[in-house]
Amino acid sequence: MKKSFLLILSLAFFLCLLAGCSKKGASWGAGTSGAVGAGDSGVPGGAGAAGVTGAGGLATGAGDGENISIPQRIVTLSPAATEILYAIGAGNQIAAVSEFSDYPPEASGKPVVGGFDGKTLSMEKILSFQPDFIYMTQGMHNFLIEQLDSYGIAYYLSQGDSIDAVLKEVVEIAKITGHEGAGSALAEKIRAECDSVYKLDRSVSVFYEVWNSPFMTAATKSFIHDVITRAGGINIFADVNEAYPIVSEEAIIARGPEVILLPASNGISAEDVKARAGWQDIPAVKNNRIYLINDSLYSRPATRIGECVQNLNELLASYSESADDANDNANANANANANAR
Repeated sequence: MKKSFLLILSLAFFLCLLAGCSKKGASWGAGTSGAVGAGDSGVPGGAGAAGVTGAGGLATGAGDGENISIPQRIVTLSPAATEILYAIGAGNQIAAVSEFSDYPPEASGKPVVGGFDGKTLSMEKILSFQPDFIYMTQGMHNFLIEQLDSYGIAYYLSQGDSIDAVLKEVVEIAKITGHEGAGSALAEKIRAECDSVYKLDRSVSVFYEVWNSPFMTAATKSFIHDVITRAGGINIFADVNEAYPIVSEEAIIARGPEVILLPASNGISAEDVKARAGWQDIPAVKNNRIYLINDSLYSRPATRIGECVQNLNELLASYSESADDANDNANANANANANAR
């Protein structure tokens, strides 16, 4: 039952990210997301009822922008937000976290405000933690904005749709929470991790299965697509200009991925995939290149994204090398046969 509930919430999370993908960048502060807030400060997410500056600025005093107020009672509404705050040294400033905030391990000891699916949240429960800052996700939590404005509570809307967006968010949140130096250092570390991957002899085509009923994948506007590309792969649905589209089984088969990635919590095994009708001729199936991946690492646009790129790069490198060896052996056999004649 718990696993089924988790699967439903995971699916809802991806769908809500898709719903918010038309908004670019991250915004924080009182007022409409990505627009000038109450008080007309002239900057996105500008100074409003909560008295905040534009995106990337610091929370300030009530409206005048003079007295900087570092948030001390933050409520995070996603596991990724929790992970980022701990990574920059702001764990002690967290008053409550969303369900499934399990990284780092000490996050599990925080009070839980509700699930990251907006349907499981209530403003009453959020306010019970006396927050001075809410860390939210674009598309998932926008329905809270009007009420937060009315209460004068500052907020940040995460838009982690690429690796660069995640790095920008780390720096901005670090500045907001008073950990600017740590945030900048962490962003550089993640960038270096992404840049240090092994250069493959050739790119490997990848299918990332978000869900299987119906089939859903990660396409161009998702951070997972960026991870695949940075790791040396080719997303077989790179031509789909969406984040997490529903795709047909026929399209997956026709595009013939060399590697298939399955989130472990989906409850689908490699053997289940091999048993699907019509999948036997897909290169990933024929060559046993179906990998169960760690959802916590791969599905969260947070501070382990560099580790995720490196992990996938290692998987793809092993395939690329084995494919090259197979080609070399095939060529050697062909030459041997030709010489024998």
